[in-house]
Amino acid sequence: MCGIAGIFDPHARGVSDEVLGRMTQSIRHRGPDDEGRHAGDRIGLANVRLAIRDTTDAGHQPMATSDGRYVLVYNGEIYNFRELERELARCGQQISSRCDTEVVLKAFQEWGPACLDRFDGMFAFAVWDERDQRLFLARDRFGVKPLYYAHCDGRLLFASEIKALLAAGMTAAVSYPALGEYFTFQNIYGDSTLFEGVRMLPAGHTLAVDEAGERREQYWDLVFEPDESVSESDWIAGVREAFERAVRQQLVSDVPVGSYLSGGMDSASIAAVAARSIPRLMTFTGGFDLSSVQGLELVFDERADAEAIASFFRTEHYEMVMHAGDMAWVLPELIWHLEDPRVGMSYQNHYIARLASK
Repeated sequence: MCGIAGIFDPHARGVSDEVLGRMTQSIRHRGPDDEGRHAGDRIGLANVRLAIRDTTDAGHQPMATSDGRYVLVYNGEIYNFRELERELARCGQQISSRCDTEVVLKAFQEWGPACLDRFDGMFAFAVWDERDQRLFLARDRFGVKPLYYAHCDGRLLFASEIKALLAAGMTAAVSYPALGEYFTFQNIYGDSTLFEGVRMLPAGHTLAVDEAGERREQYWDLVFEPDESVSESDWIAGVREAFERAVRQQLVSDVPVGSYLSGGMDSASIAAVAARSIPRLMTFTGGFDLSSVQGLELVFDERADAEAIASFFRTEHYEMVMHAGDMAWVLPELIWHLEDPRVGMSYQNHYIARLASK
């Protein structure tokens, strides 16, 4: 996880490095390994980095092309970056690092926004075109990586978290239509947030901004086109092959890799595939104190199943137990990170992530 933030000023009044510094500091927890800023008359870009691939200074951001035309800040992982490296080399592009950030930058330099069609991964990034004075924002197909934006004092602000927009001068106010949507559905399904004036760039969308205005476009959407000529056994084999490939691609890292593990089929399947490539894969489970519950609530604790799975695949297994009152205790910190409440069983992941970070 890294963090990006920035400001675009169509009036070329200059972007303050001090303001960029406040934005950076507000999301410093996303990237403890490095930070960087780039400021000009119309643009300011900032990044905080969590080094996963190529932990050297070669992955420092903002990252610029050799001619200085394009400057990139990026949060994410491109799983097919090795294949793209080879394709870019055939186009005459030189890759000097082992970092997928450089691949994203050179891919945009080579193919422009069409590079998105080649990316297999999760990402949110911003590219500044110094020659054309244009900012380009993009978010991955399923919206794994967050990207918020808002307008303040005639400028466009964007960041991985809303708190960075507030640090740049955005006023915090409740969006009552979004609040009504949350109370109705226990979630917000559009691009609104609970903060008035703050929007989330939708999954599979781009936003291009210059002095002439903004253009938001959808570059991808999910399409179901069943092929009835394919047999059931071929579908099963195809799903299995795609699933295993997806897991293997996400194991490429220069730092240790682990897996969450519940008692369910989804996380167990991920751990099963990952354990083939990583001896003594580390797995992490969160459970609940059941001393005061009964009936259906007993099924919420899956530690026994997780332990059986960990034993079968010989993982290095860690678990923690959450007690009554733990959720209430952590809620202020959790909401500070989450910003928008979400439905479902996501809150205990905060504790499990904290365990994994140790």
